[in-house]
Amino acid sequence: MLEKVSIVIPFQTDNGPRAEVFEWIKHYYEQVMPEAELCLGIIDKGEINKAKAVNLAAKKATREILVIADADVVFDPQLIIKALKVLPHAPCIIPFTEIYDIDRSGTERLVKSKPAWPFAFKADECKKASWIYQGFAGKLIIIPKVNFEAAGGFDERFIGWGGEDDAFSLAVQTISGKLENIEGVIFHLWHPSSSYSTNPFGKANGELLNRYKRANGDPQKMLKLIRERKYNQDRIHQDNIELLNSKKGHLFKSPKSQICFAILVHEKKNLVKQLIENVRYFCPNSAIVLYNGSYDSTLCEGLGVPVCPSSHKLNYGYTAVYFLETMEWLEEMEIQYNYFINIDSDALFIKSGYEEFIQNQMKDTDYMGVDHRVTANDWHIGKEVWKDQDRWKKLFNMKPLDGVFNVGQVISRPLVKALLEPERKERLKRALLKTYSWGMDEVVFVNLAKELGFSRKKYPNPYDSVMIRYRPHFTLEEIIYHLSYDNGYLCHPISREENHSIRHLIHHLQTGIHSELYQNREYPWHEDNQNQYSISLPVKGETDLLELVVRSGSSLTHYRQGEDFKWYKTQTFAEGVLGMPFLFRTQSGDLGVVCKLQNGEVGLWKRYGDVWYGPFIFQIEKNDLIMGSHFTADLLE
Repeated sequence: MLEKVSIVIPFQTDNGPRAEVFEWIKHYYEQVMPEAELCLGIIDKGEINKAKAVNLAAKKATREILVIADADVVFDPQLIIKALKVLPHAPCIIPFTEIYDIDRSGTERLVKSKPAWPFAFKADECKKASWIYQGFAGKLIIIPKVNFEAAGGFDERFIGWGGEDDAFSLAVQTISGKLENIEGVIFHLWHPSSSYSTNPFGKANGELLNRYKRANGDPQKMLKLIRERKYNQDRIHQDNIELLNSKKGHLFKSPKSQICFAILVHEKKNLVKQLIENVRYFCPNSAIVLYNGSYDSTLCEGLGVPVCPSSHKLNYGYTAVYFLETMEWLEEMEIQYNYFINIDSDALFIKSGYEEFIQNQMKDTDYMGVDHRVTANDWHIGKEVWKDQDRWKKLFNMKPLDGVFNVGQVISRPLVKALLEPERKERLKRALLKTYSWGMDEVVFVNLAKELGFSRKKYPNPYDSVMIRYRPHFTLEEIIYHLSYDNGYLCHPISREENHSIRHLIHHLQTGIHSELYQNREYPWHEDNQNQYSISLPVKGETDLLELVVRSGSSLTHYRQGEDFKWYKTQTFAEGVLGMPFLFRTQSGDLGVVCKLQNGEVGLWKRYGDVWYGPFIFQIEKNDLIMGSHFTADLLE
């Protein structure tokens, strides 16, 4: 009967007693069960991870029945034969009811003997374990490979000692059926002990095991836990716990601004890192969480931000479920916040003040969205909703149908809790996962807020729907314009090109490089009163030497580096300005400067050869911009 069996043994060496026992155990199976296939899962370095070792060994198994045995147990081969006769009627067998611990001296004597069954042991070297509890499923498990795979194998998020066996047994029982115990005895060999108290990951293991306990008996919840592993490999859960328990954990658990930004990401790790740094700089008192909508399980690793563990691949236009799954996870983690705000990965802040803006605007409402309105009949996303009207009319009234732009939706905590009411949450999640309506993130939450009687409003600034829009991508000149006019805070969409000039500009604004590097006495523009002048970002000239513009009082002056790398004044070319000048290269390669005028307008100067022309007055038309017309194209060509 053992011809159908693969013996799966996980092992991670301590280069000591455990290693000696393991060598004896390997020879034992070779001697007493030669018909069985022996599959070893050996981990040589890193944190102890039995689950990973089990999965590694199981991948090597070629037979239909797995005997998963710890590397420190010995038993009568007849236990396996007996269990195999019962296995057709049970999804998994625990083939023992008693464990006897062999002490150190007995173990040391045993490993020096020839592996065989039965083996001789002295009564005073062996003691019956009293800690076995109802439902225990560790040490030795016999399970068809198909049931092992249905349970997703062992959960590798359990690090160190404890929790992985219980989690696996709960998954098997929920997915495949109740485990069955049969009478038998196994022997446990001595080695230095471990426990939750000595495991630095014990708390995280316990919290993860509690999630399995809460999912026990509910196949849908259990499958959700199992699916988490596929898209959140290695230590996502552990990383989250470590972040929440770190010195900065209070910012995640209870952000001072009461804002939690939920960011859906799907590519380009460096850009994700840029966005995190951007939010931290301009909204320093807010929490950030990520949702990994890609197949790349490493995309969010090492970024110092918690990641929603139920993240999974999302298709473009069908992403609204990430709101709900992230909200659900935040509640599980008991994160304290008042405002849930979604940001896309191609958005960036350009100035501070958004936290105060949200706190102010949300005093009298529970939901705020960009361009919130009652939609027209020809709205393309509205037409998508009507394609699947039988599904959506069960959740909210579709006449009239409200709409918003997706990015920057602000949802209050009371509304979040209402959305997560168990029955409503399950109906909503099923609808979001099964719908064939594209773009539901611009419809579903605003209309549910209305349906549930929560107050709603649109972003109040007329420029909000200019700065947060679908297309076109922002130009550098637009960013400078909005910075100069102090129109708003968040810009979308920003090009995902890592070295785009806009990203360089915003990065410099964050780091303050221009003001820190160029304000000491060695420079010719220095003034003792630093409030009297401001300096643009330097840009490379035609010879790769730097150029910049300084506002001194109300005038603008151009400076250029010489070949000796000293700075030389070329000319003062503008009067009647205030604030910080922004120097940039136009689309044709010429230099341009934008600065606010004392009369409140914004001026543009262009240099042709060595001559500066201007000011041209910056203007922007909202409707033209949304339709994709070129911003000040006549001035920039």
